[in-house]
Amino acid sequence: MESSVLRRLLVLLAVVTICFLVVDRVAGYALNNLVKQSGFRFSELYAGGHQADVLVLGNSRAVNAFYAPEMEKKLDQSVFNLGYNGMSMELCEVVLLDYLDHNELPSLVILEVTNLNVSNGLLKDFKLFSGMSFRISELLRSDESVLYNASKLTHLYRFNSELFLRTLVYLNGDDQSWINSGSISEAFGESAHFDDETFKEAYPVHGANWEALIRILAVCLERNIEVRLVASPYLPVYRNAMTEYDASKAVFIERLEGRAGIFDFTLALGDYKDFSDPIHINRRGSDRLLEMMIEGGVFDL
Repeated sequence: MESSVLRRLLVLLAVVTICFLVVDRVAGYALNNLVKQSGFRFSELYAGGHQADVLVLGNSRAVNAFYAPEMEKKLDQSVFNLGYNGMSMELCEVVLLDYLDHNELPSLVILEVTNLNVSNGLLKDFKLFSGMSFRISELLRSDESVLYNASKLTHLYRFNSELFLRTLVYLNGDDQSWINSGSISEAFGESAHFDDETFKEAYPVHGANWEALIRILAVCLERNIEVRLVASPYLPVYRNAMTEYDASKAVFIERLEGRAGIFDFTLALGDYKDFSDPIHINRRGSDRLLEMMIEGGVFDL
């Protein structure tokens, strides 16, 4: 009697497990297709077939410094901003390599290079694309093994991500006009004070992010893609508080060994109206930065 009950329980457990896996895989497949139909920047990347003359990479400073619609107008070239809030250089490498796998080669990569001290926290949300990218999957396996295993067990868990919500927002349009529009107050702009002890090394030449940058430069050289390393503006009072900035940059340039130079615009804008906060410029600041970049030869190939 007991053995019969146990057999029925095991059969029931097997049926429930199979049903769960079937529903999980079918629903995951359907949602993956939905993600690829979105105009969200990473959805377009993995949908493939994208063609851009200029590709932008970096964290939120790249998102707000390089306004793709205005760049296209002024440069008469197609521009695709693949920057995202909190994106480390290591994730930039993954995104770039995946872009090159699925899309046409760009002529120029603009890399906002002040994310060398950014951690891989964004990777937790990037699990959304782990089924589309073996590179993201491998990075998850090495950095976030619990998330990696959970995402393998249930594909639906991958959609527990802020990035999935972004794909839903942009189902009926692209996100290339995403940029800060507000500006900091005059009072803050004139009275802000920052303690230099709060700043990290501006350009660390060690660790995973540095190694990823070197690989990015090598891949672009191999595929005849020009790379421009750009440091976008900081609010001057913030930038001036970074007392070790120049020394760190000097070491950075030395360690690059001629692989690339750096277009440093960190002190290029002095008006608080060009900033939405101390480390991000707004649309007004982005337009002014673009003119400086054009005059400075950033887009000369």
